Amino acid sequence: MYEQLNAQLAEARVRIDRLAKLKASLIPARERLINQAHIVKGIEDCLADVEDQIRSLESFTLKGLMSSLTWKKEAKLDHLREKMLELMPQVETGEQMLLEMETAVKEIVAEIASLGNSEETYKTLRNQKCEQILAESGEPAAYLHEIASQMNAAKNERQSLRKSLQIANSLIGRLRSMSKASGRAKKKMLKHGGLGAIVGVAANTVHRHAAEGVVHRAGDGLSELARSIENLKLLHGSERDAELARLGVMIGHSHADLSGVSTTASSILDLICLATGLLQTKLDEVESTVASLEAQRIELIENA
Repeated sequence: MYEQLNAQLAEARVRIDRLAKLKASLIPARERLINQAHIVKGIEDCLADVEDQIRSLESFTLKGLMSSLTWKKEAKLDHLREKMLELMPQVETGEQMLLEMETAVKEIVAEIASLGNSEETYKTLRNQKCEQILAESGEPAAYLHEIASQMNAAKNERQSLRKSLQIANSLIGRLRSMSKASGRAKKKMLKHGGLGAIVGVAANTVHRHAAEGVVHRAGDGLSELARSIENLKLLHGSERDAELARLGVMIGHSHADLSGVSTTASSILDLICLATGLLQTKLDEVESTVASLEAQRIELIENA
């Protein structure tokens, strides 16, 4: 029934596997190429230095003449010429290896480019087969509908958990900033004594409305987090979910304590951090569920 599509899917899978191997081999191939380029550059620099020394000794200078008179010049030239003869084949060999490595990297890149659309082709073919299976309305179609329903539920739960975590992390940053600001104000008052208190009162009067706005926004955030936890799909009988629900209720009632943030921020933060840990654990499980369902869906489509 699906012979042609199955053959095309098998071919696409082979191309995808080949593409993965090529991508994995490209990074080390490039690293070897870079290392070889450094080696060749070092040998070339050494050879260039030897050649410069030879030219310098061969040129007619007073220093060269004195060296020649003492028989040092020719001995040094012989030594440098021998070294040059040793380095020249090393340069040639190194450059040949470098050229071969460059060619190998270019071939890998070219083959990757030729296989670049393999994953898209595979997905297109898989979707076509999925549509055919669903159109047949047989047992595989029923399984696909069931998996799709479970995946939609898991993805919705994942979205809710991500939103709750986003709210929680934002709140943690906000409360920590409020706590630090309160701590700095207290230190200033203790440092300057009576004058600090007067200055603090004046500053508090000026910034009172702004501070009230910050506290109000934090309170809104706590209420929003509590609602998001309440709306989650929590399992009856699960100790973790029961604890998460309890923390949500406590967080929802803690906004009244924000006026004394310097003394209560720590306890509120503790509640949120505990809730965040439970939310992340729950999210990890849902992510695993989504991945597992997707794997089941693909296996069902490929094997039908």
